[in-house]
Amino acid sequence: MEYATLRDVGQTDSGTPRRRAKYGMALFAAVFSVLYLYYFTEVHRAGTMLGVKGFLEAALLGIPLVVLYSGTAWVSLTRYDEDLLPRLLRWTAGAAVVFAVLVTATMFVIGTRFDPGERFLVIQMSSGFGSAAGLLIGAMEVRANHVGRERARTELTAERRKHERERMEYLNHLLRHEVLNGIAIVRGTAGILIEDVDDPTATRRLRTIHDRSDEVAVFIQQVRTLLQDPTDVDPGSVDLAALIDGEVESVVAGFEVGAVRTDVPDDVQVVGNDLLGRVFTNLMENGIRHNDPPVTLEVTAVVGPDHADVSVLDDGDGIDPEDEEQLFSYPTGGDHGFGLSLSRDLVQRYGGDLRLERTDETGTEFVVTIPRAAGATGEGGPTEPDEPTAARTTVDPQGQATGS
Repeated sequence: MEYATLRDVGQTDSGTPRRRAKYGMALFAAVFSVLYLYYFTEVHRAGTMLGVKGFLEAALLGIPLVVLYSGTAWVSLTRYDEDLLPRLLRWTAGAAVVFAVLVTATMFVIGTRFDPGERFLVIQMSSGFGSAAGLLIGAMEVRANHVGRERARTELTAERRKHERERMEYLNHLLRHEVLNGIAIVRGTAGILIEDVDDPTATRRLRTIHDRSDEVAVFIQQVRTLLQDPTDVDPGSVDLAALIDGEVESVVAGFEVGAVRTDVPDDVQVVGNDLLGRVFTNLMENGIRHNDPPVTLEVTAVVGPDHADVSVLDDGDGIDPEDEEQLFSYPTGGDHGFGLSLSRDLVQRYGGDLRLERTDETGTEFVVTIPRAAGATGEGGPTEPDEPTAARTTVDPQGQATGS
């Protein structure tokens, strides 16, 4: 049995079916409560409540009420699929009507003589127990359907994971045999040309190609590792300031940028590895690529006891409103948004998050929240992170850096 989406197997979140079932059950309970009070008043007025028969009749009429009120509460609290719950109402109403009709028809056929009060009592009791029986049958049907859907969802999830593993294996193979081999050729060619070219400008650009090829190769190897072991819970730790400084230098060397100002405290260890640096590189490169030069970037970090918030801000024109909703979604075509989607997935693997803080005509700001590393683990357990010291760096268009 195949299902295209989880919604196809009954996942709903509108709340309307649940409210409809809850209010319907409450209405049934209210109607039978009124009838019960009417009967109680009449028999009390007639003085029959003093006998054993009167008490038994009152107790029997109370049983369906207890079931109906319990069913109303169950509808409100259950986590079953909402679109199944109206079945409970249909079973309750249908069984009440069927029982009442059958009992009335039986009394008419056999010609049993009842006074009006007794006839009313019999019909009320039959419809009450019919509604209670219908509610119980409906609850069992709802549960059976829910269990079946859960089984279908489990099978669907397993099938999706299987296909995902197959895609990841294919991507891993593609990265290894196609992309890495191509990068190795580019790197090797750039290395040979560096030795043969005397022009300083050309040498510098070839060196950039050579170094960037190394970085891309390392990144792809890390991605392959991530694909092979996506549940890795020990990513290690990195120095936040050193990591960002290295990525800033790489961006300045490879792009035309107005200036990059950083304000990242020293001596801050965060959860992650070199792959975390690609997140900041991607955010900075996006700010440069999607805005008119020269672009000024600001990378600042606010460090708390448990995590660090790293802000990457550009002074561009902002993101189009129609692009904001799909900003972190993997694209179905082209390459727009893939970098941000992958970046957020990477940060979440480290226990953090990536979000769009703001975007307008004055610029765009992304914030990366990443947990702080607890420190070295010895016999005494994890150590508390040291208090960071401030470090500020500005890189001008010529790549000259000043720090304080």
